[in-house]
Amino acid sequence: MTALSAKNKLEFVDGGAAEPLKTDRTYGAWKRSNNMAEEIWKDLKSRYAQSNLLRISDLQQEVASIRQGNLSVTEYFTKLRIIWDELENFRPDPTCACSSRCTCIALKTVAQRKREDRAIQFDRGLNEQFGNERQLGNSLINVNSIEMKPSLVNAAKLVCNYCGKTGHTESVCYKKHGMPSGSNERNKMNSFRNNKICTYCGKTGHTVEVCYKKHGFPPGFKFSNSRSNANNLVTGDEAITNDQTQQIEPK
Repeated sequence: MTALSAKNKLEFVDGGAAEPLKTDRTYGAWKRSNNMAEEIWKDLKSRYAQSNLLRISDLQQEVASIRQGNLSVTEYFTKLRIIWDELENFRPDPTCACSSRCTCIALKTVAQRKREDRAIQFDRGLNEQFGNERQLGNSLINVNSIEMKPSLVNAAKLVCNYCGKTGHTESVCYKKHGMPSGSNERNKMNSFRNNKICTYCGKTGHTVEVCYKKHGFPPGFKFSNSRSNANNLVTGDEAITNDQTQQIEPK
């Protein structure tokens, strides 16, 4: 804007100098000034467009290098989201400009792939302490783009900020709040768990998002008996009991 103002051509860009009629005696002078303003504007656009490409490249490199580190899951996700939003400002999703309404799914596919990329970026940056639980990346992609289940934000909430475990939130973390006391509370908890059915292994007491048979057992997992085979707990014929359930709660 400073360059245009210095040449007294700003009004040709902001609409202050309206185009006169071609029969007007000032039309020739207006046309010459307008052409000069157009050249200046194109030159500025060319310069800053190159700067935008460099900025986009920097943002893409930055978002690929972000790791959770000492951040909580919420803070880590927010840090990613800030860069995603800035990239969105530089490169918004394309819109259809066809005269007739477009019936193909090209734009939906572009948006879906963007959600997949973000799900992968979120998963890859999680701390290594999650071990096998980082395999949830596949389910995050399904959650956000293919099966249209909860959003990426909700997927992030599957990780507890207090103990760092997946499958529950801080508000119900037994490591922070302790196990419910009293037989009635335990019976209610057991009844609540038995109402859940995993769509992956078919067992009751848990859902597919926290199925250890699908996502792997966490490091340091301890069974209620001396058997070390992780599949014994999940693939047995009986449903997971209350005592067994306690063994898979965060320690």
